[in-house]
Amino acid sequence: MAGIACFGAALACCMPAFLARGLPLIVLVVSCCLAGYSYTGGLAPTTFACGPYPLGYHGLGDITVLVFFGVIATAGMRYVHQGGIMFQPDTVVSGLQVYLYGSESPHFNYATVS
Repeated sequence: MAGIACFGAALACCMPAFLARGLPLIVLVVSCCLAGYSYTGGLAPTTFACGPYPLGYHGLGDITVLVFFGVIATAGMRYVHQGGIMFQPDTVVSGLQVYLYGSESPHFNYATVS
């Protein structure tokens, strides 16, 4: 329930951007929220923490983060600030850079020196 409340608050904070950019941004943000919530399987109402098939625990976590929180989130931010075409080659490359930085940084933090 707390996860739904947090995503609802995030959607409410996006309202000015929704009004400025319209339906494409709404679809993009809602799909990212659903991906984030299904990453841990939180959409299943019958379980406490993880649903029947949480993406993060079945080898699909990195792919989900790459697609939704790398490329799509970067394209959405570009669309909010500049308008025009959402997905361009430079936007995809920037999204890949965001993903690579975000996914590899924890590996360096948890590495041990032997």
